[in-house]
Amino acid sequence: MLFNAVNKNWRLYCFIGALFLYGLWGSPTPNNPNWVEFTIALLLILAVGGRDLYAAFKISWKDKVENWRLTAQIFLIFGLSVPVMIAVLNGAPIDIIFRDIVGFVFLCLPLFIVPFLKRQEGHSCLFINLCMMIGLMFAARVLIPHFLLFRNTTELLYLANSPLVLMSALYLAAMAFYFLYQRVSLRTVIQALIYMSLASIAIMAMFVDLQRASFLALALSAFSLIIIGLMKAPMRMVAPIFVIVLSASFVAPYILDVMQNVGLKTSQVGLNMRTQELLAVWDNLSASGWSILFGQGWGSSFASPAVGMLNVTYTHSLLSYIFFKMGLVGLFLCLVYLFFIFEKLVRVYCTDPVKGTALIWPFIIPIFLYASHKSFDFGLLLSLILLSAALLHKEAKT
Repeated sequence: MLFNAVNKNWRLYCFIGALFLYGLWGSPTPNNPNWVEFTIALLLILAVGGRDLYAAFKISWKDKVENWRLTAQIFLIFGLSVPVMIAVLNGAPIDIIFRDIVGFVFLCLPLFIVPFLKRQEGHSCLFINLCMMIGLMFAARVLIPHFLLFRNTTELLYLANSPLVLMSALYLAAMAFYFLYQRVSLRTVIQALIYMSLASIAIMAMFVDLQRASFLALALSAFSLIIIGLMKAPMRMVAPIFVIVLSASFVAPYILDVMQNVGLKTSQVGLNMRTQELLAVWDNLSASGWSILFGQGWGSSFASPAVGMLNVTYTHSLLSYIFFKMGLVGLFLCLVYLFFIFEKLVRVYCTDPVKGTALIWPFIIPIFLYASHKSFDFGLLLSLILLSAALLHKEAKT
């Protein structure tokens, strides 16, 4: 019986192993992939299986397919053909082409793993917990960089930039106050303390790297949830607001320290020249109408004002990155793909504000501000949004 159970769920075990290994030793955007990345890739391929890999590329016009999936399939096929041909014609370095393609496949990750996770009941809930596990593991690796179990290299890992770290902080903190919002008892107080302690790990990791957008997301999320709570049940908000005020009074010196450091960073680097970066992308593309339409292909680089005019192969916004690599055609497909996912996200937010708040900022920030859109984490987050929407829809029907 045990053998049959293992044989039945071996794909799930491969998937869990890949995510656990990623959280413990992986890097969102590794410069020098090693055995860790190759093992994760192998486990993911085994987990997804040949049928779902084939189905990701097979466009069926007759069968009823969700809008996001059809758009993602067209986007994937376009991204693995036109930008690759342009890259080859331009003589781009093979290793940089490969890295760009891997980052692009991560962007289309829901095509591969959402069908697999939706196939069996319970996988979606497990996936949510696995994503939070990765976020907390990354946060712990930021706070304890020399712990022997963790990968300790001179490479910049940008772990605190991970969308899953922010998602974990938002979800765990929101759930902590949601327990008190439901009812004040010994059990809910203990639950709130546990969740808030875990959320603090992720928040402290963001403090180490001074993630300004993440701090703003935390503040706006707290404000929006308080407003929603007051509108729905004002009396239930007494305990959560009291705890928030009491907690803020204890950590006030740390909050002031964060604000001072954020202000100092802003005075030194401003808004990291995102507008100038977009203008630099346009300058590179505007010399040719074909470049405007189809981009400069994978592996292309430009002198970015956001990093002191060094030649880089990425931008800090997903939209400008896709525009640079894939042109207006690719940007249009990307926007449509993201729109259908955002539509699902809005439904999650309206049904479950706690989960929606935890997902919306990690979704928005990489699109406009951070280069974490090239990471495995962002693909996991997109998959999590789609699975959360499907789970809520299923619960509503039952």
